[in-house]
Amino acid sequence: MERIGECLTPWPAFVIVAHEAVLGVPSLPRLLHLIREQALPFFSQAADRLAYIQKQYQLHPEDVAEWYAQTRWAIQSPASAPMLSTTQDTLLALGILSEKKPLEVLSQTLDF
Repeated sequence: MERIGECLTPWPAFVIVAHEAVLGVPSLPRLLHLIREQALPFFSQAADRLAYIQKQYQLHPEDVAEWYAQTRWAIQSPASAPMLSTTQDTLLALGILSEKKPLEVLSQTLDF
């Protein structure tokens, strides 16, 4: 794997990552649903979201626009089978995984 760059932001960001031990926790689908429910308005109002970021973090409009132009939002779920397979292949090649998991296990649909 090769590092090709980074995009630093002066505001908080997060990623949801779960160990396989928590996949069976009954409250997980509800938690993911609540997070998605709260985030969707942000994604549906483009002009408002840029103004919000600019005001909230006291940034120049040009900086926010430049950042937004190079940002992709991963708000769909679940991940596709090809994406899961490619990710596993990469992690295997890097020595992070010792074996591939069946796609059926990895692509369990969480109803949210």
